[in-house]
Amino acid sequence: MEEKDLKKVLEGYLQALKLPTFIKNYQAFAQDAARSGQSYERFLLGLVLKTVYTRAGGELTDPQEGCKLRNIKIRSSGEQPCLGVRQC
Repeated sequence: MEEKDLKKVLEGYLQALKLPTFIKNYQAFAQDAARSGQSYERFLLGLVLKTVYTRAGGELTDPQEGCKLRNIKIRSSGEQPCLGVRQC
């Protein structure tokens, strides 16, 4: 399957899963991940955090501790997403 066909299939599934943030950001995140040598897990975490942050209206909660996270900076660069300060 050609690259353009893969993108169409991927975007179709992302639409079906109602993941518009993934659709908008996955190419930029993937390019940055490849350029900086990030692991697949870090690339995926960046996309997931961006999606959760967007859906939560700019607020994230740590799923393990139930704390709100503030000062969140989600970027598609090679750096790990900064989760900011916990507010328990």
